[in-house]
Amino acid sequence: MKRVILGLCMIIAIAVAGCSKTASPLTVVADNGSIPVPTIVDVSYSGSSITLQWSVSDETDITSYELYVKSPKDAVYSQTPIVIPAGTTSYSSSALLADGAGEYYFVLSAVNSKNEQGRSSNIFKFNFQGYKVSIASWSGLSLSGPQSIAVSSSKRVFIADTNGHRIVEVTASGNFVQSFGSRGSSTGHFYSPMGLAIDSSGRIVVADSNNDRIVRFDPDNFSSTFVTLGKLESGVPESGTELGEFNFPVSCIVGPSGEIYVSDLLNSRIQKIELANSTDFSGASISLYQSGIDARELMCTSSKMYVLDNSGHLYIKNFSGALLSTINLVSQAHANGLTKANSFRGVAIDESSQELFVSSNDGHTVLVFSTSGSLRAYFGVEGDGSGNFEEPAGMCFADNKLYVAEVGNSRVQVFR
Repeated sequence: MKRVILGLCMIIAIAVAGCSKTASPLTVVADNGSIPVPTIVDVSYSGSSITLQWSVSDETDITSYELYVKSPKDAVYSQTPIVIPAGTTSYSSSALLADGAGEYYFVLSAVNSKNEQGRSSNIFKFNFQGYKVSIASWSGLSLSGPQSIAVSSSKRVFIADTNGHRIVEVTASGNFVQSFGSRGSSTGHFYSPMGLAIDSSGRIVVADSNNDRIVRFDPDNFSSTFVTLGKLESGVPESGTELGEFNFPVSCIVGPSGEIYVSDLLNSRIQKIELANSTDFSGASISLYQSGIDARELMCTSSKMYVLDNSGHLYIKNFSGALLSTINLVSQAHANGLTKANSFRGVAIDESSQELFVSSNDGHTVLVFSTSGSLRAYFGVEGDGSGNFEEPAGMCFADNKLYVAEVGNSRVQVFR
C-alpha cells in the first residue's frame, strides 16, 4: 500500500525542551488505530553522536520506524525519512548533527507488515549547543597549571595561574593584559592560588591555598587594596580551625548579596563571610555554612549553590543550606562508558539552556548535565590538540562561551 505524508510545512515549533503534545506533522492513510504509536523519551549527545531513545507498547507487527528531522537550517521537516529496522528502541548517528549547533526537532512513526504507517510520536526538541567545538586555545600566556578562571560583568577575564603563583588578566580574546603577585606570603604575593571569584564591584577574591588565606583586591589598584583574611603567626600565614581561619582553601564564590563562601578543604567545611565594608575584612560576620564536607569546588547562581565534593557528588543547595538535589557524577559517568572519570574539578552553568558543565580531571573530559541531573553529553578526550584536555579544572560560563582551565596543558580553552 502506498503511504502519503502530509502537512510537513504546518509544524508548530515548541518553545521548551523535551516532549510535547503538539500535533504531529505526519498523517496516515490506513491507520485504524491498531499500529502502536512510539514515544520519544530522550535525546542525548555523547562524543560525536546523538542517540534517540523511544518506547512503544507492542512491536509485534512493526517492521520498521521512520524518523523525520528538522535541523537548525531547515524550514520544514526532512521529506525523506531515516528508516530504522524494528527490534530496537534506540538510534545513534553522528550525521544527524551535521548542521551544527541549534535546535533540532525529531518525530518518529511505526510501519507495519502491510506497509501502513501509524500515527507519529510526540515532537522532541533537542537544543544542541555544540560545545565540542573549541573556538580558542590560550596557550601562549606562560601559564603553569591554571586551576580557575572568572569573567567580570565588564568582560574582563582573570585566571588563577596556580603553579605560577599569580593572577593573570587577559582580554576577551586571550591577549595578556597584566599579572598580579608572585610566590610568597607577604602583601601582594600568592602561594598556589586555586580559587577565583569576582564581586559586583569588580574586586577579585582569591583562595590563596598554600597561604591558608583569602585575598581580596581591586585589579585597578592592586598594591593598596590587597587585603587578607586568615590566621597569622608572627605575621606569617598559618593554618587554623577557628572561624575566619583556613586550612588549604581551594574555592571561593560571591553570593547574590555580596557574601563570600569559601571551601575550607582540609577543615572539611564551607565558611560564609559577610563583609561590613567595601575595602577590607574588618568587622566581617563569619559563620559556618556547612561542616563535614570536603568541597572541591563551589559555584552559584542567584538562587542556588552548587557544591562539588571529593567523592564525585554534586550537591545543589539553597543559600540557607537546605539540600535540593544530588547528582552522583561517578555513577552517571560510568553508566555512559566514561570509566576513567572518577575525579571532578570544575562546575559551570548555562542558565539559558539549563545545562551544567562538570570537568573530570582524570577522565580528561567535560560532561554536560541537565539541571535535573541527567547526563546529556560529554566532549573532549585526553590530548593537547584543539578540543582535547589534559586535566581540565575550573570553568566559567560567560557571554555564551564556556571557558575551561587546563592544569596538564597549562592553557585555557574557549568553547561555543
